[in-house]
Amino acid sequence: MVSPSTAYLDLLEKRDDYGQAGVREYRIVDPETQMVEVYSLEGERLVLLEGVRGMGRVRSRLIPGLEVDVAELFRDL
Repeated sequence: MVSPSTAYLDLLEKRDDYGQAGVREYRIVDPETQMVEVYSLEGERLVLLEGVRGMGRVRSRLIPGLEVDVAELFRDL
């Protein structure tokens, strides 16, 4: 989850560090905007695969059948 106090680290620095470390998939969940972004590794960089706000589903490229209903994720906020 993105925290206002660490948003820069979460959105940029950590993503870059994880890409260089070989993390193959990375998600950023922002409760304020009710947005989920999915990044996928290309080379040594994590690039945006999809971003869903409000309604819709995000799916994993790595784990077949793994998907998250974004509206359900934020339902109780």
